[in-house]
Amino acid sequence: MVGRFLELDPPHRLVIAYGWKDDLMGVPPESTIVEIDLMERDGRTTLKLVHKSLPPDVVGDHLRGWIYFLARLQGSWGGGSNSS
Repeated sequence: MVGRFLELDPPHRLVIAYGWKDDLMGVPPESTIVEIDLMERDGRTTLKLVHKSLPPDVVGDHLRGWIYFLARLQGSWGGGSNSS
């Protein structure tokens, strides 16, 4: 994965230009934008992730990847099914 920070507002927001070396996954370096917003609600952190400008034929693969890695992140926090 290759990227660069476009916006960094700790601890609330992160925006990166995102892609893959050698056009891996059909997404050249810095050809898409990933926005991550963190919000506190009722003592919990809610993470909102938006991945923009993905080519339609790779959306499914990236969706599965984000679901997998966000679930691992949630598990590392020790969060249960109600944590985000």
